[in-house]
Amino acid sequence: MVELLIVLAVIAVLISILSITALNTIRKAKAVAVAQNLKTLSTGFENKVLIDCSPPESIYEIGENVVENYGVAYEVSNGIWLMVTYYTGKDVHLSTLETILPDISENFISLTSPTVLSGSAPYSDSEGNIYYSHVIATSYTPSEADVIITNIEYAASPEVVHIKNLGGVSANLIGWKLKDEANHTFIFPAITIDSGEEIRIYSGHGTMPEGENNFKWSGSYIWNNDGDTAYLYDSAGATVCVYAY
Repeated sequence: MVELLIVLAVIAVLISILSITALNTIRKAKAVAVAQNLKTLSTGFENKVLIDCSPPESIYEIGENVVENYGVAYEVSNGIWLMVTYYTGKDVHLSTLETILPDISENFISLTSPTVLSGSAPYSDSEGNIYYSHVIATSYTPSEADVIITNIEYAASPEVVHIKNLGGVSANLIGWKLKDEANHTFIFPAITIDSGEEIRIYSGHGTMPEGENNFKWSGSYIWNNDGDTAYLYDSAGATVCVYAY
């Protein structure tokens, strides 16, 4: 009887060891995948900026196989780009990930006026998110206006569409149009947006902050919480920017 108990105890210890080994293997495999994806997005973004002197239009350009739960946010000032790639999944072991990619952090990186690449997961300070930041220096200064949608706060009240001019000259937006998938349309009044300047379009309930760069679209909610696409057109009807989430 004693011998049987000893055998069972040994088996229990072996099972425990094997379970721990299997868990560590799974943790490492997941951490390696997340680290590789964050690096892929970071490197892809940097290459696009350095080669083309402009950022990608969407996350799909630089990481078509790693888009779920991943995102890229950035801001640029005087040729200096601060870029953050991030992972919003809660299934990665932080300590294991840190051994592979030491520069990652759980601390939210607050950008002054972030541009979030189309197709990205929401950029937020939610607990458990992983952030990987990188600085890119370039002497490039755009010589044309480059007006894009940088973010849509679709779950806020009121909703907010952020539009920014990343180019080097001002842009007159009179007659421009902003549409959603359901063809709701906001027509811009006589607005001039300077280089580096941002304007915000509000919709839905809630109080719109005061300020000359804030504009009211509608008292009704426009943007679907489960996904939508924003289309920005110039006064000639040409597509300027498409932003999907």
